[in-house]
Amino acid sequence: MRRFTFLPIVMASVSLCSGQNTNNLLGYKKGKPSQTTQYIHCTSFHVTKPLRELANSVMKTGPYKADIDDERGTHAPSKFHPNYNYPKDPVVQHKVGSVALDTTIVNFEGGNWFYRPDANGAAGPNNYVQGVNLCNYNIYDKVGNLLLSTDMTTLGGDCSDDPIVIYDKYADRWVVCDVTYNYQNLSFAVSTTPDPTGSYYVWTYAFPVMPDFPKFTVWTDGYYATYRDINLDTAGIAVLERNRMLKGDPNAGLIISRFPSSIVVNRESQLPGSPRLLTCDGVLPPWGTPEYLMYYTNINMGDPSNSIMIYQLQTDTTNKTCVLSFVDSLATYPYDGYFAGYAFGGNIIEPGTSSSVWSLEGPFSYHAPYIQFTGYSSVVLSCTVNLGDSVGGIRWYELRQNDTTKKWSIYQQSTFGPNDSVSRWNSGICMNMNGDISIAYNVTNSTNLYPGIRYTGRLASDPLNQMTFAEQTAMSGTHSFATQWGDISESWLDPDGLTFWHTNQYIIDSTGQTANVRIFSYKLNPALTTNIAPVSAASELKVYQTNNYLNVLVSGLPNNDKIVVNLFDINGKQLTSEWMTPEANKLETKINISGLAKGTYLVRIGNKNLQKVSKVIIE
Repeated sequence: MRRFTFLPIVMASVSLCSGQNTNNLLGYKKGKPSQTTQYIHCTSFHVTKPLRELANSVMKTGPYKADIDDERGTHAPSKFHPNYNYPKDPVVQHKVGSVALDTTIVNFEGGNWFYRPDANGAAGPNNYVQGVNLCNYNIYDKVGNLLLSTDMTTLGGDCSDDPIVIYDKYADRWVVCDVTYNYQNLSFAVSTTPDPTGSYYVWTYAFPVMPDFPKFTVWTDGYYATYRDINLDTAGIAVLERNRMLKGDPNAGLIISRFPSSIVVNRESQLPGSPRLLTCDGVLPPWGTPEYLMYYTNINMGDPSNSIMIYQLQTDTTNKTCVLSFVDSLATYPYDGYFAGYAFGGNIIEPGTSSSVWSLEGPFSYHAPYIQFTGYSSVVLSCTVNLGDSVGGIRWYELRQNDTTKKWSIYQQSTFGPNDSVSRWNSGICMNMNGDISIAYNVTNSTNLYPGIRYTGRLASDPLNQMTFAEQTAMSGTHSFATQWGDISESWLDPDGLTFWHTNQYIIDSTGQTANVRIFSYKLNPALTTNIAPVSAASELKVYQTNNYLNVLVSGLPNNDKIVVNLFDINGKQLTSEWMTPEANKLETKINISGLAKGTYLVRIGNKNLQKVSKVIIE
């Protein structure tokens, strides 16, 4: 893996952390960790100059063959043999939906990339920021104009691989991270203002193992992460001190732990992914609410059951500990999750070539959105499954957690696999504040459909287990791909609570060596040619302050069912709650805020069928 020169010009200030030698962390002996957790400080900290004042970076490229060898690690080819008499998937949706869907709102080219881009990104109020390999970040406005390109070296760090971008809407800050310093460190940057082209706080942390495949999420008491050392087959967990990072504290640390070695996560899968953590898309849960970690097991991948496994992470930010404990296993309908184990040559058949691309079976898609509704919370998940003859389909779920009992259950599950011989894989899934669900994904077939991008979805009021909207094509491919497919795509919910964003790769390069990357947004509004009202866009929530009161105005409600109005602080603590009955599909109320400190708060209105959240600054 190519490394890049450190650029000292970017630093506005530099500080050495209260660091420590991590070689003996977690009781590592001959590379094997114990079960304990450990709190570590960074090895370096600095504040960058505003990125807009620095020269734009040139996109980094590197040889893909060396990286494929890196990804394979020490794994030998799998000796596992699937059961070809495995029961058929009973919940396949064999036909595409029939409701015409509006076209994309914006649809523009992202950072093109030489081999696998690992495309991910996040939308804020005014910008979309995308991450692609190696360590590249592209900052756009919301109509697709490129404002600048940068990378982790410009932020004052090193570059190895796997950049990730998230937008922390509760703090109005941008967060980027990357594997750095020859796959031994993670560098983590938080913007000092809401402007992604401004300056950043940057911490670097040394890990006792390779923190590869990092995936970050936003939770109340921390930025949570999973990572995977593919050489030791070890899944790790990290909890970064979010509150201290948002303040630019040089001594902000992280807690690292390890997933128990006795639990094997998708060992027979093609992609050695990590279990998925949940990331908040609604209000933050109350401080101290455990974060959850989920992965699936599949009998035809050599596992003992077809299940979704759920663990919780209970973090004590005072004593700097994180305890992982088993919560439940939810039985799923059978499906074939197996393609070809560690056959890194690929499994999804493309037109006109002997090459095939990764099916990416193994982990759930990144990320796993979590939204609190009235009386329950929802999580949506998706993964690639084998419909037969290595034709990919997408198994998706909505899980719900009862607010009173805290029990998880599967509310709906289905496999999107229309009977058209088209492979659908590498999905991103997302839910909006109305409970509508969208999935976006790659498509190809063996005859005439080159790798491109499509999307579909369903309204919360639609029949369960069905993607009811007709497929839309975001971008069509024109050639097959000859090298390693990207590990992920990503769907992200806009801060407006309704608009979906997705970034993914597609192929138009005639040599098959370069992956183009697309960024697009859309709402689940039926097309104007249908007779179905666009329910998702109807309701509006406005909040503003007058002296010691917050004025709450809600209009365009779908009905006059009772609705609850809540006020939360930024840490998820509920401060007020009032049930009200709308009149003429609207309501008005005031919330007394006398005695509350200045700062950021969240107002939520909702019932079991609707939710909207508005952030407000109390002066």
